[in-house]
Amino acid sequence: MNELILYGGTFIAGLLLGMLFFGGLWLTLNGLERSRHPALRLLTSLLLRVTLVLSGFYAIAQLDAWQHLLMALAGFITSRWWMTRRLRTISHKSLPAHLTHSKKETMT
Repeated sequence: MNELILYGGTFIAGLLLGMLFFGGLWLTLNGLERSRHPALRLLTSLLLRVTLVLSGFYAIAQLDAWQHLLMALAGFITSRWWMTRRLRTISHKSLPAHLTHSKKETMT
């Protein structure tokens, strides 16, 4: 039972790491056009996000069981899937209507 709680905790940790990574990427890309030095912004963001995520996975790896890393990876991938769907909806709301139609709608 105690191990099951730990697996759930590592899954949630993976979710949070993924939300941090992909949320940071989304914020970085949205702010590029306002940035005076976009390359520096991209590089700094990448280094910060990768450092934080690798530190989180390293901390999880200290639990001495590969199953915990697998659960954290599953959480990370799940957050990528969820944020991709969620942020696509937010991005489409901010675009002009003629840019949000799918290919099927424009072909008919």
